[in-house]
Amino acid sequence: IMVIVERMRVALGQPAQDADGAFWVAAVRELLTNVIEPLVAATGRLRLDELMRFITSAPTTREQAFSAEWKEHSYCYWVLQQSYLNPQGVPLPEHSLRAAADYWFATYAGMDNKTRSNILATLTAAISPFLRGVLHDTFCTNTTLIPEMTHEGAIIIVDYPIKTMGPVGVVAAGIVKYLWQRATERRAIGPDTRPTFLFADECQFFMSTYDGEFQSTARSSRAATVYLTQNLPTYYALLPGRDPKASADSLLGNFQTKIFHANTDATTNQYASELIGKSLQKRANGTWSVNDGWSEGQNHSHGWSRQKGKSGGRSWGSNRSSNVTFSDNGQTSYSIGGGSNRGGQDGTNQSWSRSGNTGTSTGASGGSSSGGGWSEQMDYTVPTAAFASRLRKGGQSDGWMVDAVVVQGGRRFAVSNAHWLPCTFRQ
Repeated sequence: IMVIVERMRVALGQPAQDADGAFWVAAVRELLTNVIEPLVAATGRLRLDELMRFITSAPTTREQAFSAEWKEHSYCYWVLQQSYLNPQGVPLPEHSLRAAADYWFATYAGMDNKTRSNILATLTAAISPFLRGVLHDTFCTNTTLIPEMTHEGAIIIVDYPIKTMGPVGVVAAGIVKYLWQRATERRAIGPDTRPTFLFADECQFFMSTYDGEFQSTARSSRAATVYLTQNLPTYYALLPGRDPKASADSLLGNFQTKIFHANTDATTNQYASELIGKSLQKRANGTWSVNDGWSEGQNHSHGWSRQKGKSGGRSWGSNRSSNVTFSDNGQTSYSIGGGSNRGGQDGTNQSWSRSGNTGTSTGASGGSSSGGGWSEQMDYTVPTAAFASRLRKGGQSDGWMVDAVVVQGGRRFAVSNAHWLPCTFRQ
């Protein structure tokens, strides 16, 4: 019944229990314990309508608990008396009978009216849908269907679509799942025990706080659980409890095989990459540079030189000569000749010069260079972006092929030489 309470909270989208909420749940659990034990002992069965009849006829004051009129008309009193005097089910030990009587005649009857009303409101909100309609017909009447049938090869299909039945469908599926889990855990396991399975699409709607406990021992019970969901945050949003993230991570840790398809949710893809792990990755690097420049310059020089000079001189000279000639014939002849000249020069010299130059120069230069290499670093073996961009989603455009990455703890695939394997499914 507490599973029903929890499932109703999930179905109605109520938040996780805080400290006050946990108190009321504990109070409801105490109340139910003191109803179910004497009711099953007195009648040999448990039905929700009889359970509610027991509670609504319980004493609300201690004076009423000892009233003869109340005892005569109270279903609660009849059950307690029957469980003690004439049990139809398994008899209760005396200490259990005494504890139940103390609860109803003292604790419950002596409660503050507001406290008692809150406890009843918490319970009736969950149970009232089972007092009428499809839930009453399915779970509160006779049945020929029990979870143990799956241990002999039967398959139970819970056909309560959430889109059409709403919270009713969530509660119905949750109850059947819980009953199957408990029945599977109770069975004796031997060499010939038939394996069983639990398959839940959009499983976030049907999860409970008990799933983690069941999954931790499911392998030893020969039970395989297959949960399908869109992304990881749906677990965090819909899993009941005070810390849904911790509960979800604990549950996922008990699934040895995980299959990741194309997904654009960052949280899910990060989880997948971290689950696969990191390895030494080569990363290419390169450089490219371009140099382009322009230079322009102008130089201008202007210079003048001036020189002026004057030179002069005077020179004079004379020349005088004479000749004597002798002859061989006895005649003497001679001549005397001579002359002189005299001359001179006077003069001046002047010079003037002027020079200059101007000029401009321009130029341009440019060039480019490139280089590359690689480096090694620890990084995700399968990066998060791969789950969003590299996996085919199926359909006609992908040739009806769907890509995935399978991760299985404790296994090393031959193809990848690791605990993960890229694979393709035919749609």
